[in-house]
Amino acid sequence: MTKTGLVAAIARECGLPKREVTRIVDTMFDVIASALRRGDRVAIAGIGTFEVRRRAARNGRNPKTGEAIALKSSRAPAFRPAKRYRDQV
Repeated sequence: MTKTGLVAAIARECGLPKREVTRIVDTMFDVIASALRRGDRVAIAGIGTFEVRRRAARNGRNPKTGEAIALKSSRAPAFRPAKRYRDQV
């Protein structure tokens, strides 16, 4: 499902205009992204937790040349689904 499909499904279920649902969905994603940038976790009961995970510095390889390269440590967003959500899927 794409964002457009998600908006259409929510609009149909709630009886709201797509324009308003789009604004709500965009705002929700923006709020989650802002919290992750600050280093906060976002826990949605029954769905799961969004968090930022640290990746340690490590050695990697250039796939084209096979040359060893040093990869810096980084931060990456991650989602951990709730047990109830996993069981439904």
